[in-house]
Amino acid sequence: MSSDKFNPKDHIIIISKWDDRVKRVVNQNYLEAKWRLVWFREDHPDWIINTTINLIKSGDNPFASLAEAVIKDTQGVIKANGWGYEERIEEKYDPELKKNKTVFNSKFVEKSETTAIARALAQLGYGTQWALEYEEGQTVEEISDSPVPETVEMEESQKEGNPPTEKQINLIHSLVKGIGMTDDEYKNLLNSFGVSSSKDLRGEQIQELIDFLKEQSRLLKEGR
Repeated sequence: MSSDKFNPKDHIIIISKWDDRVKRVVNQNYLEAKWRLVWFREDHPDWIINTTINLIKSGDNPFASLAEAVIKDTQGVIKANGWGYEERIEEKYDPELKKNKTVFNSKFVEKSETTAIARALAQLGYGTQWALEYEEGQTVEEISDSPVPETVEMEESQKEGNPPTEKQINLIHSLVKGIGMTDDEYKNLLNSFGVSSSKDLRGEQIQELIDFLKEQSRLLKEGR
């Protein structure tokens, strides 16, 4: 019988994150959710982790995912639970560029579930000392096993006449769907820019439309 026992320190990684308290990027140790799960399964192979996912919709389209993970022992007793929340489209500050980036999370449902499980495991002590999710006063980027979200950078000085990129078009369409805009409403919005298709937008029009749609999305989430 092997005497090897899981050692979490063998799987610690160092990540960089923006710390609002000191206004700079800092490095910190982190134990990924997948290794917390391996550690947990070694100790409790018969315990159960149940997850429930609720999609928060705007119209017919989800704009966020709220997940709950519940850990039960062999007797069905709840030992811990955790929550995870991820939005489909987010605005994040990039300290290197010193401006916001619009981030499209293609795996926002998976990430919310992974975060919920990681938090539940941290409640039981699996990776608590390396769980950035529980830092007081911090909005921390949870790390999951899903791919890095696709980032759409909006240039401050986009050249006049430059057409939108494929990523920008996809972002526009995602925002339109997220706020539940009808085809006629979208057509009228494009007409106000003097075009009939998002592909016909040029230069500053692209950013103006994206900013408008993002503001409508924000107001919708706040229930205004």
